[in-house]
Amino acid sequence: MAGLRYEIANQECTVDSLRRQMLYSQQRLDKVVLAVEALVELLAEHDILSREVILERMDAIDLRDGNLDGKVTAEVVDCTACHRPISPKMAKCLYCGEERPPIPGVVH
Repeated sequence: MAGLRYEIANQECTVDSLRRQMLYSQQRLDKVVLAVEALVELLAEHDILSREVILERMDAIDLRDGNLDGKVTAEVVDCTACHRPISPKMAKCLYCGEERPPIPGVVH
């Protein structure tokens, strides 16, 4: 019985932790959305870029992975030095340390 109580308490802690993480992520996302909207409005108000031009660029960036799906999806690439796969999350090859090749069309 004590083991079951511990397991339930542990699961409740996990659920609470996940709720806090989700709330924090939502708050950060809300700030990013607000910042992007402010930038778009400023660019349009000052006749630098229109919303249409920005939306066209968003579509072009979205299509870099071949799918117009509203997501930026980095692909696994082969290392130019050792030819092993490099995860999209890594800046360098895990095996030999070679820098990840730049993604075409992306300015760093």
